[in-house]
Amino acid sequence: MMQKPTKAVLIIGSPRGPKSTSNSLGTFLAERLQEKQITCEKIFINQCLSSNEKRTSLLRLVDNSDLIILAFPLYVDSLHSQVIKTLELIAEHEKGQIGLNNKSFVAIANSGFPEAKHSSTALAVCRLFARQVGFNWAGGLAMGGGGLVSGQPLAETGGRVRNQVKALEIAAEALSKGEAIPEKSVALMSKLGIPRSFYLWMANRGWTQKAKKYNSKDKLYDQPFKNPTIKEKKTFSDKSKF
Repeated sequence: MMQKPTKAVLIIGSPRGPKSTSNSLGTFLAERLQEKQITCEKIFINQCLSSNEKRTSLLRLVDNSDLIILAFPLYVDSLHSQVIKTLELIAEHEKGQIGLNNKSFVAIANSGFPEAKHSSTALAVCRLFARQVGFNWAGGLAMGGGGLVSGQPLAETGGRVRNQVKALEIAAEALSKGEAIPEKSVALMSKLGIPRSFYLWMANRGWTQKAKKYNSKDKLYDQPFKNPTIKEKKTFSDKSKF
């Protein structure tokens, strides 16, 4: 049973820190919660794992919060190694503690893929983490096309993130009442604000520009492993007996 939160902690799991899309999405949600009289503090994972003192500070924030929000980018269909390490630290710290079922856990994932479904596995990991630690799972949001944000504040990004803005506003309303994130919020968060074909065109154009910058434009279509020079040798002949 979830309860109305009074204190929240926002954990940013991107190595890019304040310049990340994770920070943009998480901060927007935190600001909407603050408008509803919920205190919210923010911490960056890439800054809090460097010393025992900073790790202790992170764990203290988790202890003092009844709503924990994790915002992170997708790395090979899963969580960044620093995010995994942080979840392990929290899980170890919370062993044997009481009252954990009064805490709620929310995850916000983003990726460069136009389809949000690529984050399904990562959000499932977060859901299992919450269950095993003893937190209430309040839901997960996934955004595809994270390049539409690129670390800009959502309020300054324009209509292309209108769906994400609305999704986070709906999520904040529900969470402030002690309710899980509704399906309407999940659906809106996953919806691209521009045509998929246009997003892919922009993404490919970005790759081309970056390759040109590093004098590698003529190598974009290289396939170095298509025709390996070393052929696999047969260990056994066709007549070998086992």
